[in-house]
Amino acid sequence: MTEIRLDGQSVIVTGAGRGLGRAYALELAHRGAAVVINDVAVNEDGKPRADTVVAEIDAAGGRAVADDSDIATSAGAESLIATAVESFGRIDAVVNNAGFLRTGTIEELSDEDMESVVAVHLLAAMYTTRAAWPHMKMQGYGRIVFTSSSSSFGHAGNGNYGAAKGGLIALARTLALEGADLGIKVNSVLPYAVSEISTGTAHVGDDPAGVRALLNALTPRRSPETVAPLTVYLASNDCRVSGEAFSALAGRYARIVYGLTDGWISPNADATAEDIAAHLDEVLSLDSFSIPTMIRDEITDVADRLRTRGLI
Repeated sequence: MTEIRLDGQSVIVTGAGRGLGRAYALELAHRGAAVVINDVAVNEDGKPRADTVVAEIDAAGGRAVADDSDIATSAGAESLIATAVESFGRIDAVVNNAGFLRTGTIEELSDEDMESVVAVHLLAAMYTTRAAWPHMKMQGYGRIVFTSSSSSFGHAGNGNYGAAKGGLIALARTLALEGADLGIKVNSVLPYAVSEISTGTAHVGDDPAGVRALLNALTPRRSPETVAPLTVYLASNDCRVSGEAFSALAGRYARIVYGLTDGWISPNADATAEDIAAHLDEVLSLDSFSIPTMIRDEITDVADRLRTRGLI
């Protein structure tokens, strides 16, 4: 296989001071990228986390700069992009990874719990991507990677987190369309790394002990470094997909499918709630389904089926 390299490229990784972000940054730098390490947090010794990762990259012979911009604000995101351009002259890829958890059921979550999680996971990614977009558009090339989560499948006690992470998948699909003619590819990663054991499973359903046992059994295969290969590929020039989402769990890498069952078509336009109840099995059936790539696909499919039946 041809080695995937990022020589001469500049990559931003947000939330890169530890965990997944650090693993991404180290691997990107190892493959030749100049990396902007964005993180607002400090280590236990009071030193910025970003500086520690920059030092690791420098010691290995790579290139990196630290940035402590608060990307939960539009101004902070613009500042981060300015750091990348001033330091390395261009922006080839952005890995949106920054985030944290505020767990609780819907009754327990405060306004701040909801707003802060959405701000850091969803809005920060939007702000940063929006600020980077003109630079990528001008150079006719770019890669955007969003860090989503399997919590978007449903994760009791993490509604704020799951909602923000699910939003990133939808955002990636839309931006993939907007970037198609600009040379910009946009995808999402759903990682499940070992660092999430202590913070990401406060609410795991009716049998938390059983789930924790499974997670603990998978621990040797759940390091942040097991997710980095997928993220690095999606951030590279070799990436040939856009608008997709991929899960990375314990060395298993899989495509996330977001589709539509064929459903039931009412013979007229005045279906009742009783009609829905009577045909619910057809609505739910997975015997046949489609995978739309944009909103137009669903509209076209339904219109074609109605036309075939002489209903329009």
